[in-house]
Amino acid sequence: MADLHKFTVQESLNTETAGQWERGSATAVSSAAINEIHGTDAKNIGSFNTVGITIDEDIYFRFTSTTTDACDSTDLKLPSGTHFIKIPRGLGNNVYLNMLRVSSDSTANIVLI
Repeated sequence: MADLHKFTVQESLNTETAGQWERGSATAVSSAAINEIHGTDAKNIGSFNTVGITIDEDIYFRFTSTTTDACDSTDLKLPSGTHFIKIPRGLGNNVYLNMLRVSSDSTANIVLI
């Protein structure tokens, strides 16, 4: 019989625990699709549970398993403000956050929890 127990109970339920807290530098979100949430280098966020993001303009975003997957206007739209988003576990060990501006350039302040 197959072993279907891939995650702990907390991971399966996607519940909160006291976790790490890593603050990134402010990132410009422009007309070019980016996956750089910590300055100039793409950051693998697969070991974290939640992304905290504050943006001053609307953006499109998506989670991907590679640094080369670009974001476009068919992705989810996130309005300006502060949001906490769960990091999906179905992408494997490598997870990246891609962002793209909707209309005008935006600044994203990111915290990984």
